Amino acid sequence: MAEKYNFVCLNIDYKLSNEELFPTPLIDAKCGIQWLRKNKNIYNIDPNRIAVCGGSAGANLASLVATTADNVKYATAEYEGISSKSNAAILFNGEYDMMDLLKKGSLIEAMRDFLGGDFKELPELYKEISSIRKINSDTCPTLLLHGTKDDCVSHKQSIAFYKKLKMNGVYSELELYPEKPHAWFNHETDRLITLKRMESFLCKVFNL
Repeated sequence: MAEKYNFVCLNIDYKLSNEELFPTPLIDAKCGIQWLRKNKNIYNIDPNRIAVCGGSAGANLASLVATTADNVKYATAEYEGISSKSNAAILFNGEYDMMDLLKKGSLIEAMRDFLGGDFKELPELYKEISSIRKINSDTCPTLLLHGTKDDCVSHKQSIAFYKKLKMNGVYSELELYPEKPHAWFNHETDRLITLKRMESFLCKVFNL
């Protein structure tokens, strides 16, 4: 895809929970987008066609990037005046509703490590990282991909996210993969299948 469409790809190295707590990982992700825009002339980048992509925890971060646009709460002085907004998002089996995960007893330890405490201690932070609560009309076009046999994060989270996007008038696509588990897309031939799905979405939203 990079060769076919002259894509520039950046793998953002964000800090993990054993290094820094939220919101540092989100700020890191948004700084990655700002870095691309700052260096647009060097790498021949169109600043109006920047997509963010992630799977699982990476999809949670990517969804937060997509739903927070240029929120000053997550800004840094280093890139002052440069937009951190993504123009499209591709999300693989992500966590978008922490209240749902808490009810199902899923990823409890991971959320505690990410935020630095449990829900009773930090209820507002659990809500803050629930990107489904942040969807608005400014959210970028989004492609959601999820396996229906995901025992870690239910595909119903992607369905709910998709419906909320539609309610807010945001262009979105949802692709469910029957009987596929968490992180199925990392394996052949599923990697190629999802790559083609990503390609068709990006061609549509970026007019390629």
